[in-house]
Formats: sequence, C-alpha cells, structure tokens
Amino acid sequence: MSARSSKSSKNSDSSRAMTANAVVVAMGCCLSWCVSAGGAPVTVFHQDLSGFNTAAGNPAIAVDFDNITAGTDIGGQTINGAKFIATGSPLIVVAGADTQTTGAYSGIIDASTNKLLPTSGANVLSPGGATLGPGPDPAIEDDGVNIVLDNPVSAFGLDHLSQSADGFSFTTVSVFDDADVQLFTELVPISGAGGGPPGAADFWGIVSDTANIKRVQFTEGDADSTFPDNNIGFDTLRFGTEISPPPPPPTGIPLPAAAYSAPMMLAAGAWAKRKMRF
Repeated sequence: MSARSSKSSKNSDSSRAMTANAVVVAMGCCLSWCVSAGGAPVTVFHQDLSGFNTAAGNPAIAVDFDNITAGTDIGGQTINGAKFIATGSPLIVVAGADTQTTGAYSGIIDASTNKLLPTSGANVLSPGGATLGPGPDPAIEDDGVNIVLDNPVSAFGLDHLSQSADGFSFTTVSVFDDADVQLFTELVPISGAGGGPPGAADFWGIVSDTANIKRVQFTEGDADSTFPDNNIGFDTLRFGTEISPPPPPPTGIPLPAAAYSAPMMLAAGAWAKRKMRF
C-alpha cells in the first residue's frame, strides 16, 4: 500500500470513528433529564460532578476503597452503607497504579497508559483484579457490579474508570427502587475518541426528586481483544438524600424512553468499534 493510500485509509477510519462517537454522545446528552418508571423526575449527570453536587446537596464521598487492603475481594461486603455484589468477575480492590494491560490486543498504542486511574487516594475497584486482559475471559474482564444501598437515597454518583478512553462505552447502568422497579437505564458516556488512547475517569450520577434509589447495577458488555478497552473500574462513590429542586427538562427536545435507549447506544458503539477494525 502506498503512503498516500495508507493515509487515506487512516483518515477514513478516523472519520467513521468521529461520526459514531458523535452519535453515541448525542444520544447520551438527550438523557440528561427524564421521568422514571414510577413517575418521579430524575436528572442524570454525565461528566458533570459540579452539577450533580449542586442538585444533590453536595453529598460526601461515601466509599473510596482507600481503607481496604489492595487484593481484597469485597464481593458480598457492605461498606459505609453500600453492599457490593459481583455479577461476573470477582470484585477486587487494587491500587490503580498497579493495574496493567497485558495480552494480545489489537490497536494498542502504549499499553503502559491503559490503566484504571484513581480519582481519590490510590485504590480503585477493578473487577477481576489488577490484570487488564483481552476477552473473552470472564475471570478478569467481566466487569459488572451490583451496588445495593442499605437505605434508599435520592442521589447516587461515582467515577467510571476506562482502561482506554476511546469514547465508545459498553457499560450499561440501571437504577432500581426498593420494589426493584427500574427507574432508569442507559450506556455510561465516556470521554475520548479513537482506538487505544490512555485510560481516564468519567463521572456519572443520578438525582431523583424522592429518596427512591435503592440499587444501581453496572454491566460491561465488551468482551473482545479489539483495542485495550474491555476492562473498567470504579472509584469515589457519592450518595445521599438532601436534594435541590431538579432542573426542568430541556425545551424542544423529546424525552426518550430510557429503557429503549441503552440497546440503541450499545448497538451504535458496537458498530463504531467494528468500523474501526478496517
């Protein structure tokens, strides 16, 4: 292949990636405000800790994993009012600096930068442990967690840690009340663009006008070896019950049904990732 043809191919890949990323981001932005299944308004904050804190009354950090010995499996444990239940890989607390991308990935730029970066202290929750390997490998990269709160709250937020911040999220978050009725679900938007960039953290939070948030579940659906982006982690959980009045819905924007949006966004992300292979 000539240099000109190679450059053209890369530009084409980049254009496809940017288009797909714009689709995912736009779909996520439409969900900044919605009405839950129970009729209570909820406001969702993407990469907006300041907005979350204002709406939620500045809840304190409830769990940061820094008083837990690295290497501990916290599956089934309750920490400061939140019970952590594994849905796949074991829930291992590790030092973020010790996380390491290994294995036969395609599209790696610099594996040493593909880490789960802490946002408070040194430790993070990394389902599967410090080794960030390609899939399918349920022991280390099936990175879901089910967080059950002792008491329902009106606000919940955390930092979603990406092995590679490439803008293509495969993490679904679903929020339930104490009757296990789903209040909200979507793909967690993440920052960045393109395949293989360094890891990064993105805040995600939700505020309800009533204290009805009882369970929050994260499910990560990327289990391949295309780009080092199939491992995620979590840090710096915030939750509480003091809230400010939620903002009104955006004018002129129809409110999508949250239950249908997550599959659409997941499909968009999968399409984008497939396009970037060629």
